[in-house]
Amino acid sequence: VAMKRFTITHCLLLVTWAAIAFVVASQYLRTNPYNGLIAENYGLVLEDDRSGRQFTIDEELIAAAPAWDTRKANPPLSARNALAIANRVLNEKLTDTKYQTWYLEQLALMPMDGKNGKWCWFVLFNLALKPNEYGGRSGPPIQYGAYILMDGTVVALESGEYFDSLEHMGLVRDPDETPHQD
Repeated sequence: VAMKRFTITHCLLLVTWAAIAFVVASQYLRTNPYNGLIAENYGLVLEDDRSGRQFTIDEELIAAAPAWDTRKANPPLSARNALAIANRVLNEKLTDTKYQTWYLEQLALMPMDGKNGKWCWFVLFNLALKPNEYGGRSGPPIQYGAYILMDGTVVALESGEYFDSLEHMGLVRDPDETPHQD
């Protein structure tokens, strides 16, 4: 009976299959990057600080949005896409004036329903004075925030006394108004 010789080709095939098996197994054996508690904001209630008006991110919206397996490098909606949506919010909802301009303050991941892997992006804009001859202003900062769910749905303040005062100052657009094109 002739015995086959173990060649370098056999050795390379064995090493290749072992490497493939290791990579596949490591995907299942790897742990989450964070193992601590995660805030549960399911049915998050947003409150307008000035008017006290509250509104809720609809639980059905959260349930319908894709979950993020935190063992994966990126959430379903990447930071790049969240920034593009934030830019759309800036262009469609906020208005600069002669002396004031909106700028991006924060874009952050926020857990909505951590047990089920539901996360969203929180975007916050601040209003800054443009340089002018009149100096600065006093008072609390003027801000506008929105939540971007992992399917791209935007939930933002569009009514209430605070929104109405921003609208009166010409800093936000009426939700029914057609957005301007840049």
